Parts: sequence; structure tokens; C-alpha cells
Amino acid sequence: MNVNLVVPDALALDQDALKAALKQCGKLFQKTARMLINSGLPDMPHNRTGLLSKSIGFRVSSKKGVLTLTVIDKTRYATALFAGSTRKNGVKVKGRPLFDETMKRCRPKMEKILEDAARIIQ
Repeated sequence: MNVNLVVPDALALDQDALKAALKQCGKLFQKTARMLINSGLPDMPHNRTGLLSKSIGFRVSSKKGVLTLTVIDKTRYATALFAGSTRKNGVKVKGRPLFDETMKRCRPKMEKILEDAARIIQ
């Protein structure tokens, strides 16, 4: 999942505040995703060893005026788990949309965090 913030040159926004806000959004997303994994909800992945939960991370980067929040999952099976897959014996495994559900739950708080951070510098 990526969140890109493009700030037009005409606006003078506090880049450091926006970067800090994106880090705060990343922490919120990470915490919510881990909570969902541990919740035991039927359509969410569950936690047996803790590897999936521990591997969820995020990165905030800035390149040519574009701030980017990237949420990553470092386990090799995460994509197959989230999107669904077909096993070698032909059995289809239904996807468990962890990041979609997490984003749905976090969106209002993230919008508020970014709104508060987007102040114009004079």
C-alpha cells in the first residue's frame, strides 16, 4: 500500500510536519493491522507464530517533492495470503484482505492526522 503526497510548488507547506504525520499514519496502520491479526475475526489472517504480525512495517520517503508512505509485509507468503492463491493440489485459498480492512478502519484518523499537519508556512 502506498500513500503519496504531492505538494504543488505554489503552496509552502511544512515538509517536516507532513513527514512526521506520515510516520504517525504508518504507526497507526501497523498497530491496527496487528490488532486485526490477533483479533480472531473469521476473514482475517490469524496469528499462530507471530511472524506475520512482526513483519508488518512501513517506510516514509521523500523524492523530488513527493512524500510517500509505503506499508510493507516482509513475509514471503503475505501476498498469497492477502490476495488468495491456488495450492499445488488445485485447492483455491480465499484471500484475506488484511490491508484493505485496516485501511478502511484507519482512513478517518489518517485524514485527520494529515489535515492537522498540512499548515501553510509564510
